[in-house]
Amino acid sequence: NRDLTISKTVRNVDAATSFSSSVNADPGALVRFQITIITTGNAAQSNITVRDTMADSRLSLVGSTLTVNGSSVSNPVNFFGSGHNLGSAGGSTTFNIFFDARVAASGFGGSTIITNTATVSSAEVSGRSATATVNVTAGPPAENRDLTIQKQVRNIEDNTTYTSSVGADPGERVRFRLTVTAPGNASQTNVTVQDSLSDNRLTFISGTLYVDNAPANASALFGNGLNLGSTNVGQTRTLEFDAQVASASAFSSNVALTNTATVSSAEVGSRSATATVNVVVT
Repeated sequence: NRDLTISKTVRNVDAATSFSSSVNADPGALVRFQITIITTGNAAQSNITVRDTMADSRLSLVGSTLTVNGSSVSNPVNFFGSGHNLGSAGGSTTFNIFFDARVAASGFGGSTIITNTATVSSAEVSGRSATATVNVTAGPPAENRDLTIQKQVRNIEDNTTYTSSVGADPGERVRFRLTVTAPGNASQTNVTVQDSLSDNRLTFISGTLYVDNAPANASALFGNGLNLGSTNVGQTRTLEFDAQVASASAFSSNVALTNTATVSSAEVGSRSATATVNVVVT
């Protein structure tokens, strides 16, 4: 008497799950299948052939991961086609087969069950089958948000370009530029910018604050913060204002006046940036 048994299990490699008949996976996940074949009975069998079908193109073999009893199968085409011949074996012989497959990164809507079937037969025993399933759930991507702020300054009278640090003589006029960007995949609310001209040798020039080229409330910017409202994903907001360097009598030596700006939103904590005016006393 002769017979064959086959079992098939799968595990999620990325999630480090154990082998079972069914596993959950996200799009793009790596899964590993295990097929166990045992010959039973008291007589040998010949032409033991195993075949696996990955009928759903959203599940594909990864490289040269197919092994039989620890030995790599150099040409897996037959295994997934007409069948891979394991040769002959007596009763109580076990074949352990492993291979990895990658779940497609896209092409799913909601929950999808991908069923994978393996079949074994021999010259003496007809086909025996086993299945394992991969349950793919394609939900919306997790929301992520951030804020970036860049602060630059230029010397208007010397007609310099914007940079993080600029030289200036006493009495000269400089212009600050704040660039706020909202990276991520979700919008943000109550985006608020605050600036501090903490050194009185650098004073704001009234009427020079602009947000995206429109006049804005300077008392809010230099107070509790100017609320820019909501921002869309990837949106950039630009603020500019002028400041006056104090006269020479306010300086006894060269000094660096550092100016700090911060931005935050209802969803993201504070981010800061600085720009420096290097006052040169001659």
